Amino acid sequence: MLSRIGSGWVTSSSSAAAQIQQQIPIIFRIDIEPDELFIDRSQRLPWKGYEGAVAFFRSIRAQMAAATKSPVRLCWFFRMDPQIAETYGSPEWAVTEYPSYVRFFEAHGDEIGLHTHPYRWVSEHDRWCLDHANQEWVDHCVRMSFASYRRIFGRDCLSFSFGDRWMNDATLTLLESLGARFEFTVEPGYEERPSHHMHELYTGFLPAYTTVPRSPYRPSRFDFRRADLSNESQIWMIPMTTGYFPHGVVRLLYYTLRGTRVRKSEFRTLNPIHNWKTFQTIIHQALDGFERPYLSMVVRADVFAKPYLLKNVRANLDWFLRRPDIERFVFATPAEALGILGLRSLETRT
Repeated sequence: MLSRIGSGWVTSSSSAAAQIQQQIPIIFRIDIEPDELFIDRSQRLPWKGYEGAVAFFRSIRAQMAAATKSPVRLCWFFRMDPQIAETYGSPEWAVTEYPSYVRFFEAHGDEIGLHTHPYRWVSEHDRWCLDHANQEWVDHCVRMSFASYRRIFGRDCLSFSFGDRWMNDATLTLLESLGARFEFTVEPGYEERPSHHMHELYTGFLPAYTTVPRSPYRPSRFDFRRADLSNESQIWMIPMTTGYFPHGVVRLLYYTLRGTRVRKSEFRTLNPIHNWKTFQTIIHQALDGFERPYLSMVVRADVFAKPYLLKNVRANLDWFLRRPDIERFVFATPAEALGILGLRSLETRT
């Protein structure tokens, strides 16, 4: 029997579930991509951030395991789309160029997923375009990513996120048909906006997530932002953890004078690059808001090549690992996390 917890669905309690309920899963995602977004396609520069990320987590994994008294599973999401293929000669470059890293991930049981962006080279402008409105191109980017993953790993990719928190129903349907089972694009609270990169070429817009569930859910066939318990699809939407921050009077007055429509609060996604106050506030809101909480956090690999941001990552993780209740937390794969939360119909890789 299922019961509603927050905006998600969980199984009814049992002695096993009561034990599980004591744990709080953390899905910690690292997006593996070039150090810059709109990269120079004539240069195959090394991914210094990726190198730094692997070195960082090699150094801290034992500390994470000792603090939580549990094995640590991280989630590494690779870019394998046309921008990588055109610049580096192969969409699989980040795997083939750093094979020892992948062996390290697999030896520790980490999740290896995909993170895709729809960059398209526009010759007449000699620039990249974020082509969200071009569904044919979006489909091409997704299909290339999944085909590359299967070619290099010999299995379907289960975990996926689209860049810039962009998603639509057609793309989600394609993802499920290609074997995806865990989708991480949704970031609750954010309003619709044209792009994160207004000074660059782009098409379409980033959708609003103001009413999406804040817990894992099966999406509606007609609107991926709505939960549908009757949907027997194989894919789970796992919303990122976000927090809300009320605007002060001065900022609200500023927006009013500019004639800009603004909500009374703004949302931010759980990311260890934030200052300590923001990071801790998001976590406190997530843990206080649900009977069965979880954390889904993300960081771009390029952060680990930027000392001013890496400083925040170190400080925030150090604070988190010193929590009095740290032993309740488990750094988990998506399937493990849903299992801890007691959610049904979990798929396992064979």
